[in-house]
Amino acid sequence: MFIDGSNSRYLIGDERTVLTSGIWYKNQLAGVIAVQNFDKSNCNCEIGYWIGEEFQGKGIATRSVQCFCKELFQKLDNSPIKSPLNKITFRVAEDNLKSIKICERIGCVKEGLLRQDEFYHGKFHNVLLYSILKSEMN
Repeated sequence: MFIDGSNSRYLIGDERTVLTSGIWYKNQLAGVIAVQNFDKSNCNCEIGYWIGEEFQGKGIATRSVQCFCKELFQKLDNSPIKSPLNKITFRVAEDNLKSIKICERIGCVKEGLLRQDEFYHGKFHNVLLYSILKSEMN
């Protein structure tokens, strides 16, 4: 299974997860992408995503994340919630080079380092915070 047990909340949902969608490639579920921590008053949200090992290195994640972000920015402008989205953030483990590259490819800006912010595999890990603004989305 390509989704770590600690991240299973995106498959089943929790109070922070607003939308979960499958990432499909050639009629196979390749991964998952989710919107969470939607902050209506500040017009921002966070996105998380996971891709199965056999689907990595094909550009699937980059294309999916970029398309998903564009759709969110566009669709929320015309939505009944009356809260246009201005900023999307990504929390990326400092040693997750593939996710760092995805954020950089779609035009995200590195905002900072959250020291020992997540605990998994028996130890604390640093997390990088990336974001993209609606005005920066190509």
